[in-house]
Amino acid sequence: MNIIVLLDSEQFSHQLFESLAESRKSLTVFSAFTKLKALEHKSVGPHLAGKNVTLVARWQKRDLVSGASDLGVYELCKLNGWRFGVNLNLHGKLFLIDSSDIFLGSANLTQRGLHLGLVGNHEFGTKIEAENADLHKITQFIDAEVTWMTDELFEKICNEVKTAQDCATPINDVYWSHEIFNHCTNPVQYLWVDELLLSTPNNLLRPSLDNFDHLHDLELLGLSIDNISALSLAEAFKRQRIYSWLRSTLENNSMSFGALSARLHNSLLDDPKPYRVSVKTYIKNLFAWAKHLEDEFTIERPNHSQILSLKS
Repeated sequence: MNIIVLLDSEQFSHQLFESLAESRKSLTVFSAFTKLKALEHKSVGPHLAGKNVTLVARWQKRDLVSGASDLGVYELCKLNGWRFGVNLNLHGKLFLIDSSDIFLGSANLTQRGLHLGLVGNHEFGTKIEAENADLHKITQFIDAEVTWMTDELFEKICNEVKTAQDCATPINDVYWSHEIFNHCTNPVQYLWVDELLLSTPNNLLRPSLDNFDHLHDLELLGLSIDNISALSLAEAFKRQRIYSWLRSTLENNSMSFGALSARLHNSLLDDPKPYRVSVKTYIKNLFAWAKHLEDEFTIERPNHSQILSLKS
């Protein structure tokens, strides 16, 4: 059984770099933001030579336009024969070294996240020994949820980023074209609790900045109090992994509230999983979002039990 020890920023980075220096085989990284200088830094880059490296970043369009992530990371990965993929809704940060050490926390693969300069973020994390169940979840996510970068896709991404930068598009209005979004959106089979919505659309139409659930959902949806409307909520919801999961789950059949709760519980990667009573709250919110998208979903109440289905 793993003993969890909370590490502050410097402790987390020190132990991560120490483990990386001693590694012999592989490194797998999930990081929403990725910076080229962090990957090339003397504490990281020299220890990756000859190793099997897999890097997964979020790469939302606004991440690249704003400089939160670098396009050059893919070019470096390609040069070294490493795998680079994207998941547009990635929020977690994970470093897996030699399939034995897992570092989890809030630190991205950036200079500030890993304290690779004079100034760093205040981060917290932990180190655990990887167990078979952990490795299975990581493999499931990589196999089912990651879009692997190709030169053709990369060229299209570069062109859209350059156009957005040249046009000085406001960052809140920066989204991928349907072509790139659809290319990078795989059928969603697994989710993290952090990707679930804690509020209903009606709650968010009158948000409170003192309410954690509201703040969590606005950040997840990429909205601020200045651009909230029924339409913006609907469009933002359609960009979420939970929306893709719901559509793929209902693709060939209707589902009752209870059946959908069970399906969501089985789809969550968190360990330990939340209690089923908590999952029912998430499903209650999800039904409210489906009702908000009445042009796509139908909710019926035969014998007082809600049934959710896709419209033809």
